[in-house]
Amino acid sequence: MDAREIRHRYAEQLSWPDDRLLAWAAADVAVPKVDPADSFVLHAPLELLARAALLPRVAAPARDGARERLVALVDAYGRAGAGLGPPPPADHASVGDACAALVKAVAAGDLDDADRHAAWLGGRASAAELRAGLGPAVAPALGAAAHGSILLHLMGHVPGLGPGLLRGPVRELARQPGPVVPVDGLATGSSPLVDALVAVPPLGSPATHFIEPMVRHGRATAATLLPGVSDDVAAARRAVGRVAAWSMLQEGPTHVPYGWTHALTIPQAVLSLGLEPRLAVAVAGSQAVGFRASMGSRALDPTAPVASGPGPDGDRLVADASRHGDAHVVKYTLAALDAAADDPGCSDLYLAAADRLQVWWRGQPDDGFFTGTD
Repeated sequence: MDAREIRHRYAEQLSWPDDRLLAWAAADVAVPKVDPADSFVLHAPLELLARAALLPRVAAPARDGARERLVALVDAYGRAGAGLGPPPPADHASVGDACAALVKAVAAGDLDDADRHAAWLGGRASAAELRAGLGPAVAPALGAAAHGSILLHLMGHVPGLGPGLLRGPVRELARQPGPVVPVDGLATGSSPLVDALVAVPPLGSPATHFIEPMVRHGRATAATLLPGVSDDVAAARRAVGRVAAWSMLQEGPTHVPYGWTHALTIPQAVLSLGLEPRLAVAVAGSQAVGFRASMGSRALDPTAPVASGPGPDGDRLVADASRHGDAHVVKYTLAALDAAADDPGCSDLYLAAADRLQVWWRGQPDDGFFTGTD
């Protein structure tokens, strides 16, 4: 549906204040689908949280469009397949016990058992408790396109909504419980992670540019470059952010819309979860190595000047992302703003990278969402 149809069909919901609208949206998107998730279904909970996090920053002229896009996400999710019914109830003495049971069920590939524990946690655990209880197991996992960390990270932006969205992503993690990022012997030294990531050689493309094959493609390189890096998490956040932004700006257009967006959003999320530092840096560093090895085509130049971009506050970026229909644009714009706040000396770099993504999309055919008139 286009914006005109959304306005007509969902006039009541669009009249609600933001908090009520978001609660309604989360209740719908929280229901997993019976069939394995495609890209849209996998991203829907993450997209909702990213849109919710950006919404308070959207200036008045763009707010109606941002809210209409959010409602369109809910409508599309409802039409994306049959929803799974409520699971049998679980009974746990504590959030910690439930997290442990959920981790065990995911590792065993037991979708139904994982769903029971996720439903219990979704109604009782806080975002902080889920990050602490699930983060060490979720962060190295490459199932669900390694997006479990993004879910836990985005819960920190919208803690009132996030826990209730756990069921669908957990179910997808349980479908692929095996692949994990190898971390033994990594991040045990004192050298800067940024130097290691800039030194990653291009290895050519793996068979596909899905997350797991790219990380696997870079494993030998990670095993060579990462043992001596420091486990300084704050420095690692700046390192993966800068390397991802340099990649977005200095590489060709092929991987702009998806590949280089993941190069920021996934490692950044891992490093936000409060994990044991060596684990966090080893996982995020290995992911970044895999992305550079698989998609990089040239040596990065950390000294390259950054062209003047969209301005210091990113208001236009926020408005345009919130009105855009692609989940990666929303997630990446929020991630770039987070990186700019975390690394203010390079804020122009991150805003320019987000701007390049949006410029790429402006060169594609418009989806026509806002072209209809009442």
